[in-house]
Amino acid sequence: MIMEKIRHLFGRKEVPKDARDLLTDAKSPRELLRGLDELITRNEMEVNAINREIEALEEVELKEVDRVREGTLPERSKNNVLRRIQRLRKQMDNLEERQRIYNRNINLQIHLVGRIQALEAMEMRGIDETAIDSILHTYEEELCSYQDALDTEDILVSELGPTLDDSDQLSDIEAEILGPPSSAPTAVDPPGDEGPVESAPAVESRDDLNLNFEPSSSDARTAEPVSAAHSADSASGEVG
Repeated sequence: MIMEKIRHLFGRKEVPKDARDLLTDAKSPRELLRGLDELITRNEMEVNAINREIEALEEVELKEVDRVREGTLPERSKNNVLRRIQRLRKQMDNLEERQRIYNRNINLQIHLVGRIQALEAMEMRGIDETAIDSILHTYEEELCSYQDALDTEDILVSELGPTLDDSDQLSDIEAEILGPPSSAPTAVDPPGDEGPVESAPAVESRDDLNLNFEPSSSDARTAEPVSAAHSADSASGEVG
């Protein structure tokens, strides 16, 4: 009984073809579950292989980006490098699309495994067939909702695809690599008009500036004759 209901569930268009093909050889839910487990494992291996391809392309792309960022390429060479970056990104986009399909199939296959196990458990517990049919109908609605979400995602991906011509795309890639233009440099007077502006020396300590108001011994020796002469002049003035 359960196997017939599973066949009906797997016959829906939302179920991936490779999962539907398992029904050809599967004679029981257990065999179908083993087939789904193997299918999930193969798909996960494909996803991992695609990841490695993307990482290798991304490494090459980063090296090309660095060449543009250095700013030493002639215009023609720079455009060729930008086109290579563009091709590398398209390759990665294509790989990511394949990866997205594998991932959605894996998610759906895992979902089917859970539903088959639940149907098996309900049969073993002796649940009424009408109740099982009701639950099976809920599963079918889930598949429809899942497919609707995927269709919406596909539409968004196609709408967000590149629509610019080649030259604009290259300009966008270059702007992305180099970033926003820097602000204009401050005008500098031509050399020769004025010497370089030197900043004032930093004040390190009070002693460095010789701000001791007590005269040093050498200052005292120099000042003494001046004081004597001044005293003599004062005295002669008083006598006169």
